[in-house]
Amino acid sequence: MNIELKKIDINDSKTIDSYLKWENDQNLTHLIIPIRSKDQEKHKTTKESILEFFKNHPDRQEMTYIIYDNETAIGNVNYYIDPPHLHKKINNTAWIGLTIGEKDYWGTGAAFEAMTLLEEIFASKKIKRMELGVFEFNTRAIKFYEKLGFKKIGEIKNFTYWDDRFWNDIRMEKNL
Repeated sequence: MNIELKKIDINDSKTIDSYLKWENDQNLTHLIIPIRSKDQEKHKTTKESILEFFKNHPDRQEMTYIIYDNETAIGNVNYYIDPPHLHKKINNTAWIGLTIGEKDYWGTGAAFEAMTLLEEIFASKKIKRMELGVFEFNTRAIKFYEKLGFKKIGEIKNFTYWDDRFWNDIRMEKNL
């Protein structure tokens, strides 16, 4: 594997098509997008909504990376600096999101490599802390983040609905 991060290019239709595929993959969305009620409609993102979002938020383009193995797009990682939903309101904190959209890359070390590269980006920007949320049923992701050095710092009760019940959102942090 040759994992690298490249800033999202909204003018590259192949990249946007990959991003759109992952955003609408019903085997992934329950892992990354909270469902607030039993009756909430399934998540559906359109190419137009992705392009509009990034055009209206150019800062988000700067903080969204596509994860590549050579020339193959396999996922994405993004971050916000000091968003209002941080569990601990500590300045210079990156809230992160990571998706390995291509299932052939699950368990291969690609996510670990992507996170290592992201930490290098943060070091160059002097970001000292990362925080994230992971749904409590996603035990694989929780173990992954713990291996990376993340620690649980709290949880939000009944945050998302999946598999006929509500689940908590586990909040985790890592100091860099």
